[in-house]
Amino acid sequence: MDSITGSMMARTMALAGGVGIVHRAMSIADQAREVSQVKRSHSYIVEKPLCLPRSASIGEALRFTRKNNITGILIEREPGSYVLAGLLSNRDLPWSEGMENRPVEEFMTPVDRLITAAPDISISEAEKILFEKRIEKLPLITADGIIQGLITKKDLILSRQRPYSSKDGKGRLLVGAAIGARGDYLERAAELLDAGADLLVIDIAHGHSDVMRAAVESFRSG
Repeated sequence: MDSITGSMMARTMALAGGVGIVHRAMSIADQAREVSQVKRSHSYIVEKPLCLPRSASIGEALRFTRKNNITGILIEREPGSYVLAGLLSNRDLPWSEGMENRPVEEFMTPVDRLITAAPDISISEAEKILFEKRIEKLPLITADGIIQGLITKKDLILSRQRPYSSKDGKGRLLVGAAIGARGDYLERAAELLDAGADLLVIDIAHGHSDVMRAAVESFRSG
């Protein structure tokens, strides 16, 4: 059925051992975002964790967490720097009114109070740190403080609970995406693969048509 599988359905299917195909009844950017959300939703290591700069407001942080369905945000020093400045978790967010315009820097846990690890840490060692330090998120940074990844207690527990889930070699859930056979389908395919799609499905009513044959030739030549 068309327009059935989005990121939530695809995630559920992968956790059950299947693969969901994100439909194409949306813009290229929106479909790529749906694919990216599945790939980010569960893995041993989140390789490119979402960040906000320390100058961002609490209101921005709240919208950011709702949009991306996350419970904690790594805070970087400057926009795009990827230098860890702190961590803003749910417990850090103020719940009283009138705080929306305050900078997240006032509420985050600063980096000098965080438990961090080197990017090459093993999963077993990460589990040990998470348990012993009673923390839920372990940022992975270089000696210069550059963010290289994130390991979360939630993801490690889910890996144990769902050993039969469909994953790639990095422990990320598998997800596919649908494309058409004409128009912007090549551009859409490129964006979806860049977002992490594990497979593409050509969504067309008649697989034997000349349109389909031309699309296949385009893929072969490209």
